[in-house]
Amino acid sequence: MTAFSAEVGSSTTFDNETIEVSATISGSNLDYTITFTDSDFSTSGGYTTNTTANIDGQQFEAQSITLTNVTGSGAYTATASEITVGSSFFSLEVNGVPFETGGAPQTVSYTINGNQLVFSQNEAISFTEQGITSTVTIVQSSTWTRQ
Repeated sequence: MTAFSAEVGSSTTFDNETIEVSATISGSNLDYTITFTDSDFSTSGGYTTNTTANIDGQQFEAQSITLTNVTGSGAYTATASEITVGSSFFSLEVNGVPFETGGAPQTVSYTINGNQLVFSQNEAISFTEQGITSTVTIVQSSTWTRQ
């Protein structure tokens, strides 16, 4: 991976009270690779996420988290412009709270330009459970260079 950035937000309502969270995340120290076969992918390496977060208007101190020896794998399907994975290519978290899609498959757009692969996602995921309504928005981009 040669570049990563994301804007992540959530709005959660319970008992007529709403909590708004937003975060800006960028990647650095990117030593993370993805390998594709005909139907599976695997990831390995490490990276640092640099995050600034705002919760209900209160700005939190910037946080950097370095992950090393990260591995992952899963199945994927692809069309000419989108790829669907059964899990994610990497993890996002803000102040120790992971932003996940509940284990559901994720579909992101991709483009290939020469040796460069760019994934982009602009998605809102909403759910209601036990009287709590939440919407998570993810706008992210990652760039990978063929080895």
